[in-house]
Amino acid sequence: MKSDGLTSQDWAVITQYIQVLKSLKKATSRLKGRGASSRFSAIHKVIPTFKAILKAYENLSEQYGSVDFNEADAPE
Repeated sequence: MKSDGLTSQDWAVITQYIQVLKSLKKATSRLKGRGASSRFSAIHKVIPTFKAILKAYENLSEQYGSVDFNEADAPE
């Protein structure tokens, strides 16, 4: 990182990380317990939440299908 701040490429990478983490944030909210009397989420929410995360990551990975990650200038 440069001493004078983040570059535009740094911000692009941060933006990609945020996009990837959005699905996990939604899943965490969905699976949170319901107050003090119920500290744990209902098990019937786990599989649909997992499927939603999987679908989101499959959609994100499609945009990198043609990338050769062995190249020096490949995305991080």
